Amino acid sequence: MTYIPPLKINGIKTKLIPAILHNVQDWDKDGTWVEPFMGSGCVGFNVLPQHMIMNDLNPHLPNFYRWLVGAPLPYIKDRLSTLGAFLAAEGQKYYYRVRSHYNTFHLPEDFLFLNRTCFNGVVRFNRKGEFNTPFCHKPDRFANPAFLTKVMNQIKGFQLRAMDRDWFFTTGNYESCFQNLSSRDFVYCDPPYIGRHTNYYDQWGETEETKLCELLTATQASWMLSTWISCGDRTNPFYEKLWARFHVVRVEHKWKVSGLAKGRGSVTEVLVMSYVPPPKPPEEPKELTNHVRA
Repeated sequence: MTYIPPLKINGIKTKLIPAILHNVQDWDKDGTWVEPFMGSGCVGFNVLPQHMIMNDLNPHLPNFYRWLVGAPLPYIKDRLSTLGAFLAAEGQKYYYRVRSHYNTFHLPEDFLFLNRTCFNGVVRFNRKGEFNTPFCHKPDRFANPAFLTKVMNQIKGFQLRAMDRDWFFTTGNYESCFQNLSSRDFVYCDPPYIGRHTNYYDQWGETEETKLCELLTATQASWMLSTWISCGDRTNPFYEKLWARFHVVRVEHKWKVSGLAKGRGSVTEVLVMSYVPPPKPPEEPKELTNHVRA
């Protein structure tokens, strides 16, 4: 069963986890799992390597998980319950009060609260580095015992996975993650989808996509990259230009986390690999098919 982390992030890879796990099964895990764009962390948290480096240019994401490794569960539950009670009583005014508090003091527990009560799980920061996603208009979120239990179980799941493992959460440019890699390491890249999603922390265009392709081509580590081919009537021109020459696996599904309705819907994503993937596709999702190019 796929583990779902506590932060809801646009672009989370839960739909791709079965395909990713199937296609990294031959990695012996003796080296280090490296993610230059950790996002939600969903992929690494499901692969469960002993040694892992999770990096993101957005400092709020690695900072949160660095804190969560040792954060006391009773404190988190009490904090979320308290914030939830005030939100239920005061509504969006309280949400914006917490958002202002977070942008001043950057408490990870406030970030979690905002993430699960903001509009459609969209993590967005302005040019000043301030979280600016609006309220979701559901004031009873954390006043609902079932919802609070769900989030706490996700937190417990993360802490159990991180226990006795060498996991490091870093902030920096993706290029720094390609230093000192060995043939035993594995790099999974989930960059901002070019032409699909950008914000203050991940301005991403042709220059960045091309540079990433050059770094992956040059590294001696095994690697996998996720990107998109098409969504509705839109296509990704850089797929054919940069990635189609590698080994790929296509996955058809629907995007659900997006700030706009037109950003959600049927999408064709692809896993690009530096190696020949296993011959048999995973049983789930059923729409998954292998597609290999030389």
